[in-house]
Amino acid sequence: MKKMFLLATSCLFFVACNNPYANVSKELSETIEKRMDSLDISRSEEIKKSIIEAPEEQQEGLAYLYAYMPQADFDTLSVSLIKENVAYAYKAREVFPWAKDVPEDVFLNDVLPYASMDETRENWRPEFFEMLSPVLKNTTDVYAAVDTINKVLKDLVKVEYNTKRNKPNQSPKESMSINMASCSGLSILLTDALRAVGIPSRIAGTPMWITNEGNHNWNEVWINGEWLLIEYYPAPLNDAWFLPRCAAFEGQDNPDHQVYATTFKPVSEQHFPMVWNEEDHSIPGVKVTDRYVKLYKQNQLAKSEGTQGEVSVVVRGFCKGGNPEVSADRRSVDVIILDENNDQVAKGQTRNSNADMNDYLVFNLADNKKYTILFGNQKLEIKTDSQKENEYNLYF
Repeated sequence: MKKMFLLATSCLFFVACNNPYANVSKELSETIEKRMDSLDISRSEEIKKSIIEAPEEQQEGLAYLYAYMPQADFDTLSVSLIKENVAYAYKAREVFPWAKDVPEDVFLNDVLPYASMDETRENWRPEFFEMLSPVLKNTTDVYAAVDTINKVLKDLVKVEYNTKRNKPNQSPKESMSINMASCSGLSILLTDALRAVGIPSRIAGTPMWITNEGNHNWNEVWINGEWLLIEYYPAPLNDAWFLPRCAAFEGQDNPDHQVYATTFKPVSEQHFPMVWNEEDHSIPGVKVTDRYVKLYKQNQLAKSEGTQGEVSVVVRGFCKGGNPEVSADRRSVDVIILDENNDQVAKGQTRNSNADMNDYLVFNLADNKKYTILFGNQKLEIKTDSQKENEYNLYF
């Protein structure tokens, strides 16, 4: 009897040790097995072996990535890269207090993934973990952690916005190697940095503004059950220069005039549009336009008193002879607005070459009134008119 018990125990142990799905949910194991049909035997065995060899508490996470990663990654992505990514994600979950409170489904979908879009696959997580851990050493509040990362990341990675970057979808190392990135590259940097310390993050964006001035990508961060807007360059959560543009999408049927967010696990047939590779539908997405329209309206409601009869006046600064379509020609200058009585009614600063091309200084001024724009040693006389575009380029 004792020998039979030992034999049965040994068999169970053998089965458990050789079953990659012993600690994996049925949904994930079935999804992975179905995907295995497209692989050769050596790749299939490599994937199964990696799950078996992973610590028990990490096997579900590893399986989640295999179940929902883009097909190209499932076919060829380095198993060692995936395993180290998973190991550091679970390490962050143990080290940082806010990470312990992230629900399992959010952790798997918005902390654990090794990539956001179609950027070059690389092992960024250890570097960001080591880079940000000292900065967050005494931080226990997730809001404070997000604020700290947002403020210090640019100086740590030494990357600025610049249209001269090599490509729009640069990975962190690609951006850091040339110290510049597009809005998409900056978004990849920030989302990866947040995920590296256990904070859920994803990328959001639009393929085309309603004015047909191009696309834009930014970030979202998940805190206490809701997604909040955030960008690489620090600003208050849920506020950004482009919110009025998002509001213009209300009621639009054109798929280009929408706001989308990435998701690792597909939730519908929707993909995340990538304007640099429009034929690639491999990155799942969700449409979040309505939430951004609602957010804009909420923000406007708080600012609504005394704004009746106003128009938006756009002001951009450029070097003398500069090209308005060239980022490097943009210049920052202090701007003062005087009314007809020469009283100052507003002031601000034009964006420099590090700002997104679609980000510019905006004043809300009374309609059908004369104003003077002061900048440097120059001035420009204008009259607001709600029936036309009130946009001015300053050259100095």
